[in-house]
Amino acid sequence: MNTKSLSFVATKPMRLSEKERGRRWFTDNPDVAASCADFAEAIGLKTNHCTRIIFELEAEGSIIVAFADKSKHSNRTVKYYKYSGIEYKPKPKPPQPKKMITIQQKLF
Repeated sequence: MNTKSLSFVATKPMRLSEKERGRRWFTDNPDVAASCADFAEAIGLKTNHCTRIIFELEAEGSIIVAFADKSKHSNRTVKYYKYSGIEYKPKPKPPQPKKMITIQQKLF
């Protein structure tokens, strides 16, 4: 039994729920701009998990970069993200291509 593939399948829903939790936090706090560390502290995850979530939410357009400023956690310049006001709608799946039937398949 391949436990590696089973464990990967088991973690997939967890990743979606983390992303949904992140999206919900930004939609519930539309006026709050948060850095990755602030966001991690707010939803109770590690910073490296939140970095992935923030990049995915930014790629789909749910959040935008509000400004860049010094972080209170690391004293480095970081990006602060804010809810963009655009509701996320998943893209519809493309239609499946029709299967081509060759002449030889028709004959047999």
